[in-house]
Amino acid sequence: MSSLISTPTTLHLGPDPTKNNKPIIKDPTTTAVVSNLTTSEFLNASGDEANLTDFWRNREAGNIYRHAEHLTFPVTPCLVDYAQLCQMVSSSSTKVVEVMDMCCGTGVVSSYIQKMMRELPGAQRGRVRLTSADSSEAQLGVVKEKVEREGWVGSEIKQADIMFDVVIVAMALMLISDPYISLSECFRVTKPGGTVATSTWVTEGWIPDTRDAVAHLALPGQQPVSWPQSSIELTSAWGPGAWESPSFVKSMFTAAGFVDVEVDVVTKWVPFSGVDQWCTVFQAFMHGVMERFWTKAQREGLKGRLMPTLRAFMEEKYQGMPFEVERTVLLARGRKPEA
Repeated sequence: MSSLISTPTTLHLGPDPTKNNKPIIKDPTTTAVVSNLTTSEFLNASGDEANLTDFWRNREAGNIYRHAEHLTFPVTPCLVDYAQLCQMVSSSSTKVVEVMDMCCGTGVVSSYIQKMMRELPGAQRGRVRLTSADSSEAQLGVVKEKVEREGWVGSEIKQADIMFDVVIVAMALMLISDPYISLSECFRVTKPGGTVATSTWVTEGWIPDTRDAVAHLALPGQQPVSWPQSSIELTSAWGPGAWESPSFVKSMFTAAGFVDVEVDVVTKWVPFSGVDQWCTVFQAFMHGVMERFWTKAQREGLKGRLMPTLRAFMEEKYQGMPFEVERTVLLARGRKPEA
């Protein structure tokens, strides 16, 4: 298996951003390249807001979001299985299967694919070339650490201008300012006969607790802060479209040109040992809600009180006992017709 870290142009955060290539790993066994987008001045305002661009490109974003892998990983095997990657690899006698982990974040999907390939028969392990791509240099820094720590093999310096047999987009389409163009771009970079598989939010089980926790959080003399009252309010806050709806997602895949489109809804209950772990995992999510739902004055005046408020509520509710949080996602898969 070979791997590449780069930034593609296929999922647009904004119009025509400029690219700048930077090598980030150079050692005898593993080499990778980051092509990271330049600053958000090239993005339009709506795209910048919708995608939390400033946050993802902040140097601390990778450190904050890596903790969220506890929540994001449990549904990862479901998505990779849904992409039918193993079937494609096992049915290919000599062909190299090109795989794109689009919007890879901290590399949860890429890491799982690496581990999964190691469990295949020896002859099949070298049939996958994995491209891990994201516009956040901070998050790619976390991927770089995984490449070194987990011993990802056969990585190479190369631009992501190839066509792919499998494109996987995990938990990203609902955060993109124009997901329809993005899905069409996924179609464009997929080889005829290739597959695109995505996952999107349906139910984020942490909403009810956090909603109740901040019900009385307010600046002096003002109304309490706004907060998503349901998962749908959260999932609708960044990008347009009902990406939690199976029929909608199936329609959008079909409109983009895919055939043999299938969708499925999967629920995982994510365990937490206690409130300390919960607070660590959810830092990134709380930041996103504040940026989208709070006024500037509320962010400046109440940011420091949010996590203590949440902690106090969770400690009172769970009394030091372990608990679980629901994560339900919608999986979708479509095939690009043969030329």
